[in-house]
Amino acid sequence: MSSRNIMKNLLIVNILFCLLLFNFIYSENIDSKINTFNNKTDISHSIYFGFSAFIQYGESNGTAIAPENEVYDNKGAPYEMGYGFAGHILYALSNEWKIFLEIGYSDRRILCARKDEYGIGSWIADMTGNTFNFYGPFDSDVYFYMNTFIIKAGVKYYILNDENLKPWFGVGLILYPWNASYMNAERSKIWGSLNGICFYLSFLNFGIDMNIDLGEKEKIIFSLYADLGAPSVQLKFNNLFQNGWNYVDDSEDVIAPYKFGLLLLFEL
Repeated sequence: MSSRNIMKNLLIVNILFCLLLFNFIYSENIDSKINTFNNKTDISHSIYFGFSAFIQYGESNGTAIAPENEVYDNKGAPYEMGYGFAGHILYALSNEWKIFLEIGYSDRRILCARKDEYGIGSWIADMTGNTFNFYGPFDSDVYFYMNTFIIKAGVKYYILNDENLKPWFGVGLILYPWNASYMNAERSKIWGSLNGICFYLSFLNFGIDMNIDLGEKEKIIFSLYADLGAPSVQLKFNNLFQNGWNYVDDSEDVIAPYKFGLLLLFEL
């Protein structure tokens, strides 16, 4: 089974876990009351379930090869616009504080060599004793892919207690299982692949919720948000393109540092 299929199966398993968690929480008494310091106030501990989609932007810190007549080693070259999606559970502790669980997936890529052309890489010179610094020509386009699974739990603080517009900022602890690969556009040919896991504390999360009242105390939350920052990992590919060719990327982001998305939540 390929790494991509393994990550998709993990996503399905964790979405099922997310649904089971929702069922457990919802079966409890979510309309409990809390006491404030001034007087007793009824606050509904609402629970929401929904989905999000996001786009992501970022630059490469360098790839093993780069296309002819392009940025050398792809350093500073932009990735193609990546995408991601996630399932969400949001639980309201109070009007200001909410905790959340997010399970998602991210995918992005950057072109490394074009069909019928060579890929240029400075490290290849080290592998060949400075004889040449290219490999090819390739029978298909070559891409570097970074696919990332997202498991994120955290808290949101709502700055204003407005009924319709609620700006917020959040902090979350994230587990990132990731896969880095050099493949063709169809992902049917693999020249090198790595898997790993890293943790990250995300504290640059902010957005604005817009409440849509459906009547009978039911509502939908439509949210615009930004998630900034990303962890970096070291990549070590053995036997990349040729037996005995080993390539080390000292720092590559497992997900783009600039992510902007739309979130839709349903009150249950």
